[in-house]
Amino acid sequence: QKVGTLYASAVQGQFNTYLGAIHTAGWNLIYQRGIGTSETDFMADALKMKAAGVKLFYSIGNGAANTAAMLRDFGSINFHPVTFATAAYFNNMGQLAASYANGLMVVLPYVLYNGEDASSVPAVRLLDKWARQTDASYTTGSVDLVYGWAAGELFVDALKQAGRNPT
Repeated sequence: QKVGTLYASAVQGQFNTYLGAIHTAGWNLIYQRGIGTSETDFMADALKMKAAGVKLFYSIGNGAANTAAMLRDFGSINFHPVTFATAAYFNNMGQLAASYANGLMVVLPYVLYNGEDASSVPAVRLLDKWARQTDASYTTGSVDLVYGWAAGELFVDALKQAGRNPT
């Protein structure tokens, strides 16, 4: 399988982990480039990957806006590799990428389903409740909020496990 990737330069360590997995799976990484957070034009990358015959594309650590821009550039030249992404879970991904987001697979350690599962998942319901109480403009899908909430839960659990005298 010919693989291409664009990864956020800030997550070089995460990329190295995926690189090992790609090689272990027997895939052939034929295109890779670290990108800056302010980049918005991925047409040159799209053209190079299409010409090289990339069949699977992995967007690593690029967020929803950059991943959507990549998908739009890919679609505009009729380049449609199987696409996986990390850090691209936002409630506006479909809006950002339009129909080019169809088939996008997002690899995440958490799932919020844009809040629609709050009625059946108590942890999501609680997160949504407190987020709305502190910020009236809150919408579901904030990765930073999820990470902060999880860190807070881990801290509280550690305090409980430490007992009466946590120091």
